[in-house]
Amino acid sequence: MRHLTFISMAALAIASFYSCESERLDALNKESEEFTEVPIMITKSDSEMIEAGNEFAFNLFEAICNDEKHRNQDIVISPLSLSFLLGALDNGAGGRTREQICEVLGYDGAELSAVNSFSRKIMQGCGMVDNKVKVKIANAVVVNKRFSLTESFKDSLSTYYDALVESMDFEAPATLEYINAWSKEMSEGLIPEILEEQEFEDKAALYAMNSIYFKGGWASEFKSEDTAEEMFLSLEGETKVKMMHRTGEYSYGYGDGYSTIRLPYGNGSYAMYIMLPDEVMSAEDMVKIIDRNSFDVAGMVSGTVDVRLPKFTIESKFDLVDIMKGLGMTDAFETGVADFSNMIENSPIGELSLGKLLQKSKLIVNEEGSEASSVSIGEILVTSPTPSNPVLFQADRPFMYLIKEETTGAIYFIGMKI
Repeated sequence: MRHLTFISMAALAIASFYSCESERLDALNKESEEFTEVPIMITKSDSEMIEAGNEFAFNLFEAICNDEKHRNQDIVISPLSLSFLLGALDNGAGGRTREQICEVLGYDGAELSAVNSFSRKIMQGCGMVDNKVKVKIANAVVVNKRFSLTESFKDSLSTYYDALVESMDFEAPATLEYINAWSKEMSEGLIPEILEEQEFEDKAALYAMNSIYFKGGWASEFKSEDTAEEMFLSLEGETKVKMMHRTGEYSYGYGDGYSTIRLPYGNGSYAMYIMLPDEVMSAEDMVKIIDRNSFDVAGMVSGTVDVRLPKFTIESKFDLVDIMKGLGMTDAFETGVADFSNMIENSPIGELSLGKLLQKSKLIVNEEGSEASSVSIGEILVTSPTPSNPVLFQADRPFMYLIKEETTGAIYFIGMKI
């Protein structure tokens, strides 16, 4: 028997926002209790975009792991949230700026209309595939009242991204309060503040936001009475963690230098994959050995596994400007070069550029399941064989994880527990 050791990882404006958005979300929540599960039907073109999106997920994750500022830290990010945000902004871009955004996201060669339609399909369908998993995706654009969006940009935001668009006075404190209230509401309180006061720029033309919220109960829950204090071997040495225990039927497999287990949520349409290296290693080394093209291990088998997974909570905040530049998206941030001429009325090429690009995320993993949310925000500036005995899966050292939707294969969250 082979043993695996797995360590798993303006008060009026705000009132108006709450009344409109809360009514919409209340309706969605009510529907979620009654809906008939519907899988997301994907075309060949959709499959290619999902494959490209997952490639972007690993590129983004690897770039963050290799960044000195974030080296050997616990990480949680949502590449999908960032993709939706940049996809929406791409509708206001043109020329090489648009091309670079599409290339980094992996959509180069695809028509913008196809990218928009794909985004709409995922956003509309993600919450309908499993009655026991709550998933909601929201978009919003807060525009400085000094500027007017082009009709084409507004139409794309409405038609494909169901985006809430608000025109506000950026010199009034209520605008920042509104932005953070939206973040708190859409993330179910996990991200209560996306922008700090010193980060808000009252001369900006707009702030565009995307939020993804996920809450799923394990298909088979861990029992709290089986959770015990055990040792976790991190790069800094041993630390005590609350280790959950459950023996049951799971899919698992072996890669070159690591092992993988699949932990399904609800009816199995969503699952967490945990990739555990055979030995303790750094984040940079870990991403080198995990095969991004077969992280779920083609030869996975189903068998009885003794799963030992730590309870954990991870919070991350990333300034993604330098990361995205390093991946090839340079023009969007360069004053005088960026082309967002299709976004704001009477704005020539070079007048608008992407200033801040931030993402905050939080993930909670416990005996019941997982809850996660990510809010991304972009600032547009103006310048001018199955064994007979149980396999032991004990997560007592750093590991990599991701949450994906199974019918499409799209990665929603990816990260690392160090």
